[in-house]
Amino acid sequence: MSNPAQPARAFVPMIALMMSMVALSTDIMLPALPAIGSDLNVAEGNDVHLVVTTLFLGFGIAQLFAGPMADTWGRKPIILGSFILVIGGGIVCTFAQSFEALLLGRFIQGVGIAGPRVLATAIVRDLYAGPQMARLLSIIMVTFILVPVFAPAVGQGVQALAGWRAIFAVLVAAAMISAIWYGLGQAETLAPENKRPFTPRSLFFGLKEVITTRASIGHTMVSGFMFGPFLAYLASAQMIYQDIYSAGALFPLYFALGAGSIGIAAFTNSMLVERLGMATLARRAFQVGVVGIGIFAIWSWSHAGVPPLWSFIAFVMLTFFCIGLNFGNISALALEPMGHMAGMASAVFGFLSTLMSIPIAWAIGEFYTGTTTPLAIGFLISGAGALIAFEWAIRARSA
Repeated sequence: MSNPAQPARAFVPMIALMMSMVALSTDIMLPALPAIGSDLNVAEGNDVHLVVTTLFLGFGIAQLFAGPMADTWGRKPIILGSFILVIGGGIVCTFAQSFEALLLGRFIQGVGIAGPRVLATAIVRDLYAGPQMARLLSIIMVTFILVPVFAPAVGQGVQALAGWRAIFAVLVAAAMISAIWYGLGQAETLAPENKRPFTPRSLFFGLKEVITTRASIGHTMVSGFMFGPFLAYLASAQMIYQDIYSAGALFPLYFALGAGSIGIAAFTNSMLVERLGMATLARRAFQVGVVGIGIFAIWSWSHAGVPPLWSFIAFVMLTFFCIGLNFGNISALALEPMGHMAGMASAVFGFLSTLMSIPIAWAIGEFYTGTTTPLAIGFLISGAGALIAFEWAIRARSA
């Protein structure tokens, strides 16, 4: 179990850094996408979004294996082995001479970051449950959100000083720091009685239990609906702010406003969740989000898909605030009945939600034609789907 002093002083930032490897690996690249496309002779301009989506492809697939392996051999060896892949993938990207080689490195990075991301949540579940877990995840989110707030600015600065390849060196350094911090600072959290054999039979019945537990699979679907348009925004943010709004050097600032609203929401949730409950806060966030997104979608359409910049930023901030309120709540609700197999449950939660989100993000990206309307409609449809799935899942708690 963890050192008693760790939750207050080291546990939260350590877990936040592990979880942030996904956001860091994504957001720090955004300002460099045009330069990458130009230097590696990418024929279709829209194809540079594969730098983002290929990472999530590897991430999504690997999650399904990281959790069950950690339920067998413990969290520590799987996380440290995963960091080796993150570092290796970063090195491949740093020296890539073709776009295909770069995408291979990004896929390897994605496979690697699955371990720390999935098992960070499993570690929290090993030690906490219910509203306490949701509160801790929200506090972690406040720390975690500093990464997407500053990552684009860091990426832009590194690119200006040393070129886009140096950004991957920064990712390698961050992975090394996180691996050393976790390796030296955190004891194994998997209780011996919760170890599960890593066999096809065990995997099958573990997967079956998660999928047939309505609360878990329902909230997994909610997460997929939430994350799909969010991923589409990450992949298209640079094009929207630069091509539509000519943001120039202000792009990191505009991006940070949206990311910052997630942090504010997560902090708000940490203060309210134990008093109001996870379900109440999540429901209100979905309801407000769907209404707000619907209003913006009509507003965007009425402006031929190019509404004023202030309104697009307001839309992003409101939407991300609602997502931030639900980040800890949905994860905690999905894993609450699965404490005896937190690694497997966290893996299935991450895998299936990512599997849902990638085609949603791809579809939204395919409809991008230089306007904000496809993104707004994508958020609206997914938000409505998330609310429906949430109400279906939450009834399992009161049944």
